Amino acid sequence: MKHGICKVKSLKIKYQILLLSGLLSGLASCSGPHQSLSTRNTFDIGGRSRKYLLHLPGDLKNNAPLVFVFHGYGDSSEGICKFTKMDSIADKYGFAVCYPQATVGPDSLRSWNVGYSNYGIDDMGFISGLASFLQKKYKLSDKNTFCTGMSNGGDMTIQMACLRPGLFKAVAADVGCLMYWLYDSCKITRIAPVFMINGTSDSTTFWDGEKNYPAIGPNGYMGTRQMADIFIGLNDCMQVKTDTLPNINKNDKSIVVREKHTNCAGNSQVWLYSIVGGGHDWPGSSGNMDFTASEEIWKFFRQFVE
Repeated sequence: MKHGICKVKSLKIKYQILLLSGLLSGLASCSGPHQSLSTRNTFDIGGRSRKYLLHLPGDLKNNAPLVFVFHGYGDSSEGICKFTKMDSIADKYGFAVCYPQATVGPDSLRSWNVGYSNYGIDDMGFISGLASFLQKKYKLSDKNTFCTGMSNGGDMTIQMACLRPGLFKAVAADVGCLMYWLYDSCKITRIAPVFMINGTSDSTTFWDGEKNYPAIGPNGYMGTRQMADIFIGLNDCMQVKTDTLPNINKNDKSIVVREKHTNCAGNSQVWLYSIVGGGHDWPGSSGNMDFTASEEIWKFFRQFVE
């Protein structure tokens, strides 16, 4: 998840609450149908042995898509697996899913190096190398590879899309943000199709951004609307459809305003689901219950499978 001194403190509290609720408890495996295969693994790169969890549906075909799921600050591969239930989506639609695990930082919590924690860890090299390894070993598609993530993992998703533009066919960031340093440094002129899910009342990843953010200097990260407009512009999207999802669960005190930007260059698309009144959550698992984020993310991805 995220960010500076006060935010890291709030994240530790939230992490402890999730542990108590069982959402991040250790798993023997991230459960799926009996015929499916879920395994803990290690991948050696750059002098480090990195961990990841891999789920392969039992009837997986050759050249199947591969989806990476990045966990949030303080979480783990098994925690985000259980939380998102992406295994069940993989079994339903026929794709492999990999949950890589970040390294433990100076604060004793796992996090991805996206500019405000775990400096010096080559997470992008890890993910790039792991993707190539999995594609070859399990005969997975090197074209239809996607990534998604939550919070710190959402930030990692956006960073990978920016700095490794040819690796992922499309990306989906839940409660993620675009840091100014990242936008300024990578000088992107095109980006993969992007799906963003952000809450207007998020107290960790602020909807309006945070310019004076101690962990990454005075520029901080931009607001959701600015981030979305940049991705829309980079994809040259010319058409938009905006609507509101049915308010199925009124107890979650939030509604979903959906934007789908289409008629983009290269048949790309940019989606933004604004959770009005929503916080730092993964819809369908926590917070808003009007849609299931994991399934909606795959519906976005599968449009680009070739």
